Amino acid sequence: VLMEVGREGIFVWKAGNYASLIAADTAEGISIKANAIATSAGAWLRVYSGPISIKWLGAIGDGATDDYAAFAVAALLGGDISLPQPASFYRVNSTITVGLSNTRFLGAGRGNTIVKTYSTGHGFAVSSGLSYVEFRDFQLLRNGTPTTDAQNGIHFAGIGLGIAGCAAAVATMS
Repeated sequence: VLMEVGREGIFVWKAGNYASLIAADTAEGISIKANAIATSAGAWLRVYSGPISIKWLGAIGDGATDDYAAFAVAALLGGDISLPQPASFYRVNSTITVGLSNTRFLGAGRGNTIVKTYSTGHGFAVSSGLSYVEFRDFQLLRNGTPTTDAQNGIHFAGIGLGIAGCAAAVATMS
């Protein structure tokens, strides 16, 4: 049982090659490398059902800490990513690139989950050729006014994408 705040959960040992999962999950939110054992031999894997919580991947959601690393790992892992209501908002200082089909970022409601981008580029960039990428039930804000077309909240370079229950706005906040 992992007791670290924000990452609490049950992990079980599974034999097998988990090298690519461990490489993607740098925050060890759903997989943990065992000491002195090759990742090709096995790993500790989180027992869960439903979406992966962005909090497991290290997101703080206090409005001051850059949560980019957690979002970047989530985008690498794909699947359903839960964005629970943060204490303030999720601050992201760089563009989050989504490169896998069937990736869904799922908030807790427009008034409850806020992702604020401080990136000089797009907030999210969705790679071309993907299918079924979804952003649902959260508000995406940009700090400051975009000055170029390369500063969209979400840049879609592909097809088969959906946005539901979301709001986007420009905010000038520190």
